[in-house]
Amino acid sequence: MKKYKISKYDYSSNYTEDWISIWDIGREYNGKILTYSDYILTENKYIELISLFIRECCTEYLKIKYLEKSNGRIRTNVGKWHYKTGLNIDKEELAILLSLKEEDVLPLEKLLVVAKYILREYLWCRFVGKNYAIEFGYDYYIYFICKELSPLIVEKINELGLFINSVTEYCDGIEINKIFDED
Repeated sequence: MKKYKISKYDYSSNYTEDWISIWDIGREYNGKILTYSDYILTENKYIELISLFIRECCTEYLKIKYLEKSNGRIRTNVGKWHYKTGLNIDKEELAILLSLKEEDVLPLEKLLVVAKYILREYLWCRFVGKNYAIEFGYDYYIYFICKELSPLIVEKINELGLFINSVTEYCDGIEINKIFDED
């Protein structure tokens, strides 16, 4: 198995400090203020890529593993989000987040809602399938864990202006049962 580290950063060129969080909206990076619109543009690229990766792996459902969430923190972030942007969170999306539990099996559309709020730092978990997983890292990274990325995924990463920053071998056979859904 391989772990592909994907981000909006291109470390092969002259990398400069860049935003890493939704909470950076309003701060200046490289002489430009990060706006809500700029943030959403990047977030939508990640969500589009995650959606394609899940569909390429021939499934519409994944299991939630290693869930880290606090309903109190989610509600606090909803208030911060409203204060920072003037926007309210969608009530259906909030209900999905508040009801989320370890081992839940979610369809694609709900997985994408959860992914959006992981990127926004409301919660964290891993999406797990039979032979692949999706993880989320600090500093706005996502990780695809699979045998090999399809050419379509690699093409989409390039098309979206995202980058594969590293590819590493991922775990030995003993750990595979802990990582992937072996039910």
